Amino acid sequence: MSITRSISLEWTLFFVGFFMSGLRIENLAASNPDMSLVYDDSILNNYVLKFFIGSFIYLIVGCG
Repeated sequence: MSITRSISLEWTLFFVGFFMSGLRIENLAASNPDMSLVYDDSILNNYVLKFFIGSFIYLIVGCG
């Protein structure tokens, strides 16, 4: 029996990286209440929120 993967892992990881770093969506995990995408070194990142944002984008790209 042949099993084929309908989702390309390489393209999925490429698009997740593009959305997180290229479009700077990872900056939404900052510990400030506003929704700005501007990077600031003085604001700390919430790593739990960053994980869930990355997981959500991976789910959308992988299932879409």
